[in-house]
Amino acid sequence: MARTIKEIADSIKEEFLRNDTLTNLYGLESGKTFDEQFSAVSIETIIINVVAFAMSVMENLWDIHKQDIDRMITEERYGYAGWYERVMKAFQMGDDINQLEEKTYYDTIDESKQIIKFAYCSDDAGNGILIKIAKANADGLPEPLSGNELTAATAYINRVKPAGIPVTVRSDPADKLSIALQIKYNPLIYTSSGDVNNAVEEGINDYLTGLSYNGAFVGMKLIDVLQVIEGIEIVQIASASVVHGAYNPEDITGKISYIPVSGYMELNKNELTTVLTTEQDA
Repeated sequence: MARTIKEIADSIKEEFLRNDTLTNLYGLESGKTFDEQFSAVSIETIIINVVAFAMSVMENLWDIHKQDIDRMITEERYGYAGWYERVMKAFQMGDDINQLEEKTYYDTIDESKQIIKFAYCSDDAGNGILIKIAKANADGLPEPLSGNELTAATAYINRVKPAGIPVTVRSDPADKLSIALQIKYNPLIYTSSGDVNNAVEEGINDYLTGLSYNGAFVGMKLIDVLQVIEGIEIVQIASASVVHGAYNPEDITGKISYIPVSGYMELNKNELTTVLTTEQDA
């Protein structure tokens, strides 16, 4: 990680004071810092700052170069997880593959046909590769592909993936969050329980939509988000559960984090329960 200009300048100044030739030449006193013996506008200080600036620029350029190399390894290397995610987002609904030797696999790139906006690839418990994908709705949030779209996307990735690697492609509705909260609020800010509940519901939605695709739901982070809301003083999660599709609810009350099976979550508004108080618990 690139150092700041000050960090580089300080290291040069320290080395300056450790150099016997320079300390004898300038008659420097032992135990005093560089800044105590040189003015901020001295030629020595100015030269050190110029060198530190140049070194900082170079270190930042090397950081950028490293990031580019890391991205290329992750996203471009054939068969890696990042490659699957990038290639899935390049899928064009309604177009056949014509150029298997090219990165794009299509003669013409048409972004209007690139319906997959969210993709996540992981190991499928030793059974090959699992890819979660989703479109974006009018608000830019994930939503599942239709049956025909999923069939086409699956056929596409099976054509371009490495041979012999089983791939499962999923595009499911959001995992539904049910949650019960105990909340202490400021009655000077909220004059009705309905106003409190509306603020809490908005805060939960903001937290869930702010999660990255396939990002982890963390109860403590949700509490932090809610307690930042003006007038919401204390929040505790009494219980929390999630439902994925037609599966039975999964209790996540005591879990540190939860990765949504579909890759994203939505609040079940009918299953948001709040116990409100304006007094500190005894």
